[in-house]
Amino acid sequence: MTIRHAYLLSLLALSPLPHPGPPIWSELQILDEEVLFTFSGEPEPLAECLGIELELVGPLDESDHSAAVAAFEDRFRAERPLRIDGEPVDLVLRELEIPVDDVDEEGWLQVHARFAVAVEHRPSSVSITWNRYDGAVWSRQTFIPITIIDGQRVEEIVSVHPDEPEFVWHAKERRARPIAPVVVDVEPASFRLPLVSLALGVASIAAYASLRRSRRGLSALVGLGGLLVAAALRDVGTFELASPLRRAVAIPSSDQALAVFETLHRNVYDAFDAETEEGIYEVLAVSVDAAILDELYGDVYESLILRDDGGAVCSIDSVEVLSRAARFPDGADDERPRFLVDWGWRVDGIVAHWGHIHRRRNEYEAEYTVRHDGQSWKIAAVNVIEHRRVDLPPESPPMPVGDDEP
Repeated sequence: MTIRHAYLLSLLALSPLPHPGPPIWSELQILDEEVLFTFSGEPEPLAECLGIELELVGPLDESDHSAAVAAFEDRFRAERPLRIDGEPVDLVLRELEIPVDDVDEEGWLQVHARFAVAVEHRPSSVSITWNRYDGAVWSRQTFIPITIIDGQRVEEIVSVHPDEPEFVWHAKERRARPIAPVVVDVEPASFRLPLVSLALGVASIAAYASLRRSRRGLSALVGLGGLLVAAALRDVGTFELASPLRRAVAIPSSDQALAVFETLHRNVYDAFDAETEEGIYEVLAVSVDAAILDELYGDVYESLILRDDGGAVCSIDSVEVLSRAARFPDGADDERPRFLVDWGWRVDGIVAHWGHIHRRRNEYEAEYTVRHDGQSWKIAAVNVIEHRRVDLPPESPPMPVGDDEP
């Protein structure tokens, strides 16, 4: 499973009317090992803003595409818009995505220039200064919105404009919750030794053996009667011993089961704070059985945590539990104890694309199976019963206060 999915393309379908946002926008993402800066826009306004006389609509042959790449590299080498911890840096163009003009589909054409600079550690500050605003007019205002992403979390959208051409991002403390397995003590399985019953049984057999030659009828009566009494008293005077061969996990109470699952469920969403797909999988494996890792990763990633070719990025804002109940099926395997959880929850996410923010809400109801794998409790199966998505009103990009464009 790759980090990109086509799912969000259908959710954020491009449409020429109404205009979805400013003609030029950008994105700054701060990671521990690199800083990414994406400069995007419609072909004509973006070329005007950069002061380049190039056709930024394909299909382009190799020569024209190389010329476009060189033009972007030259412009950003001259502008040097980023300073990291106060020092100007040279951005490396990692990808220039130029749209193909499909005459059969009137899609909204977008150009994405993705730049990167390697860093030794997460910066304390990153400043963006931009001085060219030709073509960057929306709602009669001149500005370029910038989406700020710290790690994988959408932090805010800010703007630069002719009166305030610089924005400085300052690092905030990341308060990542440590992900730990839900471990319970595994006790040796015990068995009960019926001492009184065993003693009576042994005595009955001994009496039968001593009497069977001289008084056979009496010996049979004593032996059989003694064994029947021993069987009747099998629960009297028992002694509990630990088995050296078997170990067992106690089935939790209802409240304990819900507490266990709440931690596992929170771990699933916290895993997506990791910066790479590999990192997400590693953290998910702490709380999710290996057999359903791919399924659960895909379900969560497709619904919320996604960046697609259209430039959208979404992060989780909050997770709220709506309903909960634990059930304990009959005939549970003593070796791998399990319980079921009926769980309802709401996830609020922030979707940033095209220079503005949408709030997205997803509500779910699902049945989960939680099983102990011998070391810790893990989510072993999930059956989503209902999924509802609510698009909350979008937030407009911040615009400068001042005179409107004529």
